Amino acid sequence: MVKKIHHIGVAVKDLDVSIKFFNEIFDLRSSPIIEMKERKTRIAFLDAGRNEIFELIQRETPVREVFLHVCLPVENVEEAISALKMKGVEILGPPRIGAHGVKIVFLDPKTTKGLPIELIEQHG
Repeated sequence: MVKKIHHIGVAVKDLDVSIKFFNEIFDLRSSPIIEMKERKTRIAFLDAGRNEIFELIQRETPVREVFLHVCLPVENVEEAISALKMKGVEILGPPRIGAHGVKIVFLDPKTTKGLPIELIEQHG
């Protein structure tokens, strides 16, 4: 079902400062900032090479900087949900369209050994 990691989500206090830090310290380049006004969220993706990506997430409510989730690509989110439910894994709400413009869903950490996991639909 899963063959690689799609991205790792990290909560940040100040997106602009974090982008500058990762660029200057690790030479990671940022995508254009995505403004998700309905969620009061700003997001940027940093390319770490070989299609490995950090997703920096700044919410309107200040947070401490912390690892949020690991995102795993699947061919079909609905099929993955069905297969995982048969194994006792639950989801947090219905699938929705995420920042990449494709279907995502978050798994309930109570059923994934406390690990925050996002699935993203990625064909091919």
